[in-house]
Amino acid sequence: QVAIDALFKALNDYDRDLRLAAAEALGRIGNAHLAKPLVTALDDTDQWVRQAAARALERIGWIPADDAQHAQHQAALHLRPCDA
Repeated sequence: QVAIDALFKALNDYDRDLRLAAAEALGRIGNAHLAKPLVTALDDTDQWVRQAAARALERIGWIPADDAQHAQHQAALHLRPCDA
């Protein structure tokens, strides 16, 4: 549990690489009880963290609670920002 708590904390770190690694690690653990912080990470400012969280949610068998979560999940998986 200590390691999982550390991964939850890492999801909110300022370092993008640490957030990314935490999302990937939580997905590898494969426990559906880990979904809530990963759903929150779908709102991360970094596209790669959002994508890692979305893939982790798929790995743990997460089912979106509503259409809005489903759309957010799909956007994290498939949308890329445009360079202006």
